[in-house]
Amino acid sequence: MTDATKALLAANVGYASYTAAPAAMQAIMDNCLSTAQTRLSGENSIDIDETNPEDVSLLVMFAAWLFRSRATGDAKPEMLKSTIRQTQIRNALTEVPPNEL
Repeated sequence: MTDATKALLAANVGYASYTAAPAAMQAIMDNCLSTAQTRLSGENSIDIDETNPEDVSLLVMFAAWLFRSRATGDAKPEMLKSTIRQTQIRNALTEVPPNEL
């Protein structure tokens, strides 16, 4: 993961910066980012491109939900589900040659 992605997650879960978080929390954030990327790729067929702001946003949103849900057990929020579906549609449309649409 890039430093920028880690910084976005840290801010999303309430830390001023990634490096301001305790080492244990950094490890949890790293695990959440890795798990989010694996689950998006495996369960949702979404390969994250960390140069694409929309992909980074989705990855951070998913990782932040994982980070919070470990304590709360909350189900995946509708906004996250919707963003996953929209990304799947966007990716599917970009894979189809224009003459086949």
